[in-house]
Amino acid sequence: MAEKPGFLSKAKNTVDRRPKSFHQANKEKIDAIRSQVKAGKLTKQQAYEQIAALFAAQHKGNFHGRYFIFKELKTAVHKNDKAGIQSALKKLDEHLKTSNQQLAKNLSTQR
Repeated sequence: MAEKPGFLSKAKNTVDRRPKSFHQANKEKIDAIRSQVKAGKLTKQQAYEQIAALFAAQHKGNFHGRYFIFKELKTAVHKNDKAGIQSALKKLDEHLKTSNQQLAKNLSTQR
């Protein structure tokens, strides 16, 4: 099947126009974490948590959204961790309260 001319150049142009990715912006920190994992100073889970903290700091708490709360709840249920389950449910409750407040605020401003 023949590809359209310029197909690859369009894909390259869209990649080139992207803003700096998370990895490029924090390359030194991520490389340091990787070297600690290779040296055996950190486990993969600890490395993931450190990178998640970097990401959360850069993106102002995106790791505290609904998706990550459900992920935390799922792992707590899998491990039968009652304290973890309660913690995740409290976070979910707080998230729903703030979401409902924002929705009510948006609805009141639209009227």
